[in-house]
Parts: sequence; C-alpha cells; structure tokens
Amino acid sequence: MNDPIPQQQLDANGKALPKIRCPICNTKMDAATAAVDSTGAVIPDSARPKPGDLTVCFYCAALLQFAPDMTVIPFDILSLDEDTQFQVRRIQIAIQQKGRIKK
Repeated sequence: MNDPIPQQQLDANGKALPKIRCPICNTKMDAATAAVDSTGAVIPDSARPKPGDLTVCFYCAALLQFAPDMTVIPFDILSLDEDTQFQVRRIQIAIQQKGRIKK
C-alpha cells in the first residue's frame, strides 16, 4: 500500500513535485511551503505551486521561479515591484541570518 504524498510535495494540479535541486547551491528541494500573511493565514492560490510561481531556497536564499516542467530556475528580483522586492528581501535576510539549514 502506498502512503499518500504530503501536501507540501504536490503541485497545483495535485501531481508530485519533481525531484529537483536549487540551481544556485545544488541542494535537493523536495517540498514547497505556502506563503502566509502577517496573521499566519495561507495566502489564497499559494498552497501548491504552479508554473510561474516564485519560491526561495531555504538553504541559500536564492529567488527562484517554477518552470513549466516544475523545475526551478533563477529569477531576477529587479523584475518585481518595489513592495514585492522588499518582502522577498526580508525572507532572504531571515534565511541568511539563520544560516543554511543543515543537510
């Protein structure tokens, strides 16, 4: 009997995320966590990633985008509006201050 796939390992269509590595630090990425607002509530449409969605590597803080095949590619933060850049940089700083998560 197969165990169900955890929600954080599924894409927006309910398919398993592919086995991928961060293109910057080469760390295995095997899950995606939904974005939450300041109250901790999940932001609608962020529970499962879809092509074009952004993510941040929890190991090196690289900003990445999900490609059509659900792999991830580097994304230029300067293409975002200023408010979104600020939010992403806050996330990146938090990851960098905590240090890389031990593998």
